[in-house]
Amino acid sequence: MSNIVIALLLVGLIFSHVARKKVLKKKNIRENHNLYNNDYEIMQLNKQLEELKNNIDEIREEVVKSKIKDKHKNGVSSLNRRKDNSLVYLEPYEDERLWA
Repeated sequence: MSNIVIALLLVGLIFSHVARKKVLKKKNIRENHNLYNNDYEIMQLNKQLEELKNNIDEIREEVVKSKIKDKHKNGVSSLNRRKDNSLVYLEPYEDERLWA
């Protein structure tokens, strides 16, 4: 009788161990799928961010060019380029502070 009980406990232990492994495997698959989705979303957001940066640079250059035209009518202006090659307009007093 005790041998049967021991055998049943051993079989139950094996089944619970197998079931636990399956549950953990499914959970791991779900987590990996979520991580993949998050990576894809991050990649899409990075693309959108680059597009917005490009749009901002284009708008900034247009504004700088219009300010230059206005300043050439009114007085002296200064135009510099940033490291990323975008135009930067400096007001005359800003220009003086940079060189002081």
